[in-house]
Amino acid sequence: MSAPEQYRPDPSGRFAVDLSGGVHVSEPLGDAHAPASDPTPAPVASPSARGWTVILGLLMIVACGVIVRDILLVTEVIDGQQLLPPAFDWLATLSYDTWMLWAGIGCAFMALILLISTVRPRTRTHIAVGAEQRVFGRPIDFARMSTSTARRIPGVVDAQSVVTRKKIKVTVQSTATPNDQDEVRGKVQESLETLAGRLTPTPEVTVTVTPATSRSDS
Repeated sequence: MSAPEQYRPDPSGRFAVDLSGGVHVSEPLGDAHAPASDPTPAPVASPSARGWTVILGLLMIVACGVIVRDILLVTEVIDGQQLLPPAFDWLATLSYDTWMLWAGIGCAFMALILLISTVRPRTRTHIAVGAEQRVFGRPIDFARMSTSTARRIPGVVDAQSVVTRKKIKVTVQSTATPNDQDEVRGKVQESLETLAGRLTPTPEVTVTVTPATSRSDS
């Protein structure tokens, strides 16, 4: 007895692909030697020109408000005295004076400040982790990690850390005797250098050991 014939619907053509055109399944779909993607852009601070842009924007809004007010006065929508015609009359009657030279110098100086603010590189606000620089952290985050790392060392009762892109500075309070403080410093230094080695660029580690105060002992 033969097996019953199974029903197979005709292809709709929506997903049909012509596989007879010489495309081999064994061929790789992508370039195995394609270059890796670029590193993640480092977080940076707001541009220096941001504050000047806000100030100029506010001045332009005020100027537009004056223009709109005069237009409403001309069209008799509101009543009052126009501000622009007297200003234009004053400019038309101006003649050269010494203050104009200083005003021009001041405008050139202001333009130079705006140009420098525009092209000035933005300050990096985070520190990269690893050589690929795909993960970033704030200096305060690494300072907390450094403090936590130092506090786990036997003999350390308290620690404070300051982290920048170039340096990790840790001050620890220890109950160790003066003869044993060098050993505590070495253990803290070793642990922090392990942490610093994961950052890019690798910061310099500085450890200072001080005697524990009575407040820390409590």
